[in-house]
Amino acid sequence: MESKGWSYVILEEIASGESIIKRPQMQILLSQVEDGCYDGVVVVDFDRLSRGSYADLGMIEEAFKSTGTLIITPQRTYDLEDDSDEMTIGIKSFVSKEEYKLIKKRLRDGKINGARKGMWTSGQPSFPYYYDRLNKSVLVDETKRYYYREMVERFINGAGLTEIADWLTEHLPRQRKNTMGKQKKWSLVVVKRILSSEVHLGYVIFGKHKRKRGIRQVVPQEQWIKSKGKHEPLKTEEEHKKIMARLALSKEQNTKNREVLPLSGMLYCEQCGSRMIIKTVIYKNGKKCWYADCSGRQADKSCNQKSSVLNEDFFAGLYQRVLHVDDNIQWQMHEQNRALTKYKQLLAVKEKELEKHKQAVDRLYEMREEDNIDKISFVERKTVRDEQIQALKKEIGNLRLIIQEQKDMPSLDKLRQQIKVFKERWRYIESVQEQNRLLKRVVGKITYHREANNVYLGIQYN
Repeated sequence: MESKGWSYVILEEIASGESIIKRPQMQILLSQVEDGCYDGVVVVDFDRLSRGSYADLGMIEEAFKSTGTLIITPQRTYDLEDDSDEMTIGIKSFVSKEEYKLIKKRLRDGKINGARKGMWTSGQPSFPYYYDRLNKSVLVDETKRYYYREMVERFINGAGLTEIADWLTEHLPRQRKNTMGKQKKWSLVVVKRILSSEVHLGYVIFGKHKRKRGIRQVVPQEQWIKSKGKHEPLKTEEEHKKIMARLALSKEQNTKNREVLPLSGMLYCEQCGSRMIIKTVIYKNGKKCWYADCSGRQADKSCNQKSSVLNEDFFAGLYQRVLHVDDNIQWQMHEQNRALTKYKQLLAVKEKELEKHKQAVDRLYEMREEDNIDKISFVERKTVRDEQIQALKKEIGNLRLIIQEQKDMPSLDKLRQQIKVFKERWRYIESVQEQNRLLKRVVGKITYHREANNVYLGIQYN
């Protein structure tokens, strides 16, 4: 770049990520591009900029296009104000995204195959194990073996989860600290997870959870991969059965007393990403209400999100928030529809080109049959046409995949129709179950944030 006389700034992403949200350097770059700081951005290839969603691609394209910033690669320079360059970038981005999916699939397949062979492939193993990278095996941390055995024996002999968590906090303080700089406590959830884990029976389990649109989902147990591992078991089958029997009894008692709560499984803390816990409060006058509290804040005080009462004002605000689709979401969906139209137009052009080349090959055969062309020229010209046909078929295949993927994404018209149904039925809701059911038809996730007396809700539509 010095040879070209360019002045430049280097922004290097240390960690890779599919989404712009997980790429702080990329966020800085986009902000600077939007401010018109650069004439161009130099990258090894365009896929270094985006392998994420079409929403991410739309943000990147809009930033570069609106400011006339060039994308410079060793092969060529792209100007997104030029329609052909914009279309080329769209196709390259799709191909790059498919390659990224393939890489992730291969990595996942490798983990699955390893789990089936009894190898540990799931990150940090459960307490008190640790992963020995040198020998690529799971070993027991001998300094923590005693505490695990105490957990098992105390629970089997009648101690509760709270009692065990408090005992561990006192005798084995956790090394990690929360965001407030305070020592993390052992929580009931962690103790329960450790006690019920089949890893301590000597098994390797893979695929218990999956992520869909950023939301962690539990996979049915019959779909898990469960194999006998190569690590040392720390409890017997008999002990495990006793533990699970106690946990099941506790769950059954809780279920009998459990009421249906509003926004169940839908409300998340915007600050730390944890699920918001909905609790019922009964005042002295007998009046009942719900309030939301961050599970991260409750578990170990790692989040300072403020709780809030779910009163009539809250649900009125939620109703209005669902009805109002953000301008940014509308813009993304509009860009998606615009891109779909362009891809369809390009597909029609490429299909015409393909037909033209096929007809040219037919004419070559006719010329050869009529002896109007010699064999060598026929072969040379046919080879050129065949290569062009194969390249076009590949382009057409990619375009059809892009178009199908775009069609499968939610459209603005479909969202508006869902919101219309939501609006018509909301006023007739008579129970919390009906409210949850209606919300889940339109909304996949609600984010919560409170500042002073103001509550801010974010909506992620299905």
